[in-house]
Amino acid sequence: MVILLVVRIGRGSTIGVGSIVMKDIPAFSAAVGGPCRMKKTIPLSEDADAENSYRNLVRDDRRV
Repeated sequence: MVILLVVRIGRGSTIGVGSIVMKDIPAFSAAVGGPCRMKKTIPLSEDADAENSYRNLVRDDRRV
């Protein structure tokens, strides 16, 4: 993974292996590729998308 110096990666985001992050990645999203592109936003509530396997990546005790 390559991350440029002026890029911000949002809290709770998942970046794919080998991705080249050239733009800001919003919080709670999944992004992959070179250049890195956002593929999915991760819902915060459990009932928002019960089928989403990414919803438990951020533990409740780490949320602000």
